[in-house]
Amino acid sequence: MLVACFLGNKMIQRKSTQALFLALVCALKFTALGTSHADDMGWGGSDDYDVTISVSSMDTQGPAITLIGADPMEIYKGSTFNDPGATVTDNVDETRTIMGSGTVNTGTVGIYTLTYTATDAAGNLAVPVTRTVNVVLDPTADEDGDGLTNGTEISGGTNPYQK
Repeated sequence: MLVACFLGNKMIQRKSTQALFLALVCALKFTALGTSHADDMGWGGSDDYDVTISVSSMDTQGPAITLIGADPMEIYKGSTFNDPGATVTDNVDETRTIMGSGTVNTGTVGIYTLTYTATDAAGNLAVPVTRTVNVVLDPTADEDGDGLTNGTEISGGTNPYQK
């Protein structure tokens, strides 16, 4: 918590444990009873002060990322991959930024990782979230062109990449 207290034209700010005390002091209209007491507090002479209190909560919590769709995902070699993406929520900010990194090569069988990161307006980072995408052979396709499907070759113990 951050509290800013305006006494006349002077501003005093305090964070955390001192903020509650400052808020209580500033909640009262301060009238200095004598110049010696007012001067000791650094607020000037024996004037009447108008008090304005501004309290804001410090944003210290990072946003949360949630994947849309499955994890892991499995797609067939040669197919089109459309990343379903992710959403980000934050306890304070309506506006936040989410970034995705990584690529999926659907032309090559393999395991690919996509990483999502996010930042809120206060600069707090989200815990990165990853999605695994497995590019696999289509069991109904014929990778090596020998007339046998990939599924038939794999279940028969032969290599679908070799005739």
